[in-house]
Amino acid sequence: MKEHRNTCDVVVIGGGPAGNIAARALSKAGLRVIVLDSRHDIGNKPCTGIIGMECATRFPVDPSLVYGTVKGATVRAPDGSDHALGNDEIRALIIDRVSYIANIASEAGHLGARYILGSRVHSVSRLGDLVEIATRCGSGTEVFMCRVAIISNGFGSNLLSAVGLNKTNRRDYMVASQIEVEIEEIDEIKLYTGNHVAPGSFAWLVPTHDSLALLGAVSRDRLNGKFDKLILMLKREKVIRKTHGTVTKWGIPLKALPKTYSRGVLVAGDAGGFAKPTTGGGIYYAMLSGDMAAQTVIKAFESGDFSESNLSKYESMWRNKFGRELQTGYLARLLFESLDDESLNVLIRCFSSESVQSAILSDPSFSFDRHGSIILETFKHKDILNAVRSLGVTGGGRIIPRLLKTAASELVSP
Repeated sequence: MKEHRNTCDVVVIGGGPAGNIAARALSKAGLRVIVLDSRHDIGNKPCTGIIGMECATRFPVDPSLVYGTVKGATVRAPDGSDHALGNDEIRALIIDRVSYIANIASEAGHLGARYILGSRVHSVSRLGDLVEIATRCGSGTEVFMCRVAIISNGFGSNLLSAVGLNKTNRRDYMVASQIEVEIEEIDEIKLYTGNHVAPGSFAWLVPTHDSLALLGAVSRDRLNGKFDKLILMLKREKVIRKTHGTVTKWGIPLKALPKTYSRGVLVAGDAGGFAKPTTGGGIYYAMLSGDMAAQTVIKAFESGDFSESNLSKYESMWRNKFGRELQTGYLARLLFESLDDESLNVLIRCFSSESVQSAILSDPSFSFDRHGSIILETFKHKDILNAVRSLGVTGGGRIIPRLLKTAASELVSP
């Protein structure tokens, strides 16, 4: 097997949202960047493809890639009753996620980033002041030497321990299942709840284009055939006509890594645990972390300081920007998982009431991208708080005070 050696300033491992945003910013700053990805097609990762308006403003999407807008959703409670949420304001966009991410990679390439696809990284190590990355590909073994590596190759990265970083607890993740389906005339998102659908979580039906939609479910517990039963139920109800392809599954982190930097290395995106614990959405926080990682690296090259202490500024940045959001969302998930179906019926009825909806949706801090603000406003409403306290939810008495304290201290950076 031949061994090829390459040198550059920065190696980005993983061409997802975080990696491509980082590569684009680094290349624009004039740094020599190599992006390594085991896949042959950039952006092609299972995802529902919903981004909030804050994300769309910060990282603009080509209008041709927008399938539709999100103003609200219909939620089905465990007892089968449907409840409308939302108003006439656009809260999010349903997009062609693959093309959205691929376009960012294309921009990075035009700025000078070199993409090497179909190249699987099998080791990352430090050699003095440099980082060595070894890969396997069709032509043999390639070794890349750089000053800084950004690990953004997805949830459960097996490269972390080699650079002295630990993964989160093995139970702090969910598994999502999703399949493309052909639907009847549906122009809004539908959510399904209950132990018979997704224990402690929910399922979704998101219309995309040409009478197609994405049907998915996510849970920390095994679905054990419940997803198949959901498909059959929706076929009987004539909500969907048929399925296309097979069910895809992927892991979603529920907690950020305890540490996302070491000497010469930063961790971004799902690899760092940056996904909303409430819904599992990870695009926006991945892109934010990729941009923050790039800015940290650019400043390191400007100062010539690549020490672990200097790179630690990256962790301070993301914690200040969305760290509290992740904590608040995780506590909200713990509370949601503690609800039985009867309790969930009560809360959904209460949450969908006109008074609660009006109070939450009219608040200027409401954001699809920041669930902490939604959670805070929800629990500030006396009807919701009284409902939760009256349910006698297992563990709820301990979670609610922590949830309110965390949400109340949420730091929203401009």
